[in-house]
Amino acid sequence: LQFGADLCHPQDLAVGAETLLVTSAVAVVTMMGVRRTRPLVYGDEAPLSARLEGNATLSFPSGHTANAFAATLVAFHMLRARHARSAMPWIALGVGGAVSSGVGVSRVVAGDHFPSDVLAGACIGAAVGLLVPELHRVAPSLTLGPSGNAALALSGNF
Repeated sequence: LQFGADLCHPQDLAVGAETLLVTSAVAVVTMMGVRRTRPLVYGDEAPLSARLEGNATLSFPSGHTANAFAATLVAFHMLRARHARSAMPWIALGVGGAVSSGVGVSRVVAGDHFPSDVLAGACIGAAVGLLVPELHRVAPSLTLGPSGNAALALSGNF
């Protein structure tokens, strides 16, 4: 394992930040569209103020879980690209997956989410965590065809 300057590239940090921003946007737009009530609203254990606030209807999906899984998958992707023959990406995936799962479980235990909210958040986070860095590997180009018509081409290693 190599530790040092090549472990954390500025480009990787930018892609990681972009991944988390996209994940948060997808989760928040979904929450606002679905407006699923949180589990704590269905009982009387939580204070009335918590059951009546606007946040009480933003259960689906779990944004915390989505961001945790997105961070795990984008870190795995970047480490694998930089250290393909190392165990480091796989260790990061295992530890990150365990921590991300713990985030999801804690959100259910706390009464903030249903298990399906956490599962949806994990799927969103994993998908965006893999998709955003892959899209950065694709190089778009604008070319002119033989008849002078413009064409958009995408090239990259998929």
